[in-house]
Amino acid sequence: MQDAVATLLAFKGGLIIAWMACLFLAERAIPAAPVPAAVHPRRRLISNAVLWGLTAALSPLVVLPVTAWAAGHALPWRP
Repeated sequence: MQDAVATLLAFKGGLIIAWMACLFLAERAIPAAPVPAAVHPRRRLISNAVLWGLTAALSPLVVLPVTAWAAGHALPWRP
């Protein structure tokens, strides 16, 4: 069991990227919401890529400090 968990943890980054790629392709093939006629598909793709880039760049600035703070302030009933 420990080996399976260690293997999963070792590959979780790749698994997340693969899952996100599958979701991206599924959304491109069958959009959840209809695409407005006024928005060009390339423009939509570029704006989504820019938003993804900003999120990827700024998330560590928020997530890492909050995680470090939470790790140092554990609740007494939860190790």
